Amino acid sequence: MLTLDKFRKRHGGMGKEDFLKKFPLPMLLVRIPGAGSGTCDWVFPVENRADEGIFKEEISIGRSADNDIVIEVESVSKNHAQLSEHEGAWQVVDLNSKNGTTMNGLPLAPFAAAGIRSGGIVGLGGQARAAFYTPDEFWASVLRKGENPFKAGEATQG
Repeated sequence: MLTLDKFRKRHGGMGKEDFLKKFPLPMLLVRIPGAGSGTCDWVFPVENRADEGIFKEEISIGRSADNDIVIEVESVSKNHAQLSEHEGAWQVVDLNSKNGTTMNGLPLAPFAAAGIRSGGIVGLGGQARAAFYTPDEFWASVLRKGENPFKAGEATQG
């Protein structure tokens, strides 16, 4: 995981084909509240920890170190949510987290799957937010155009 600025410096010069080879799975751009001045944006490429390098069906998100994506924020539950792909479509599921999960500002019911498209914003525990991107959309929108989904509509996203 790298800050957005460091990720752009390290990978921003890559061509699309090389980027997609290096990062074939979705990306999460996560805004985490920080000390002092406020927030920090981190890039979490979805990686798979499954033994033998085989993609597993669920990508776990939470505060605990055994998650695929670890977000060390107090309001994020140890096992908060998961992403999964089913027949080419991605979805997010709240794992009965203490402080809840939202999808584009709307609360998710525990254990109910909600479809997620590239650019969708997942709220995690009221403090952290994650923008979900397919690899090609991340390359085009975030790396090439320099977009940051958290800059617009700061007060409206949950």
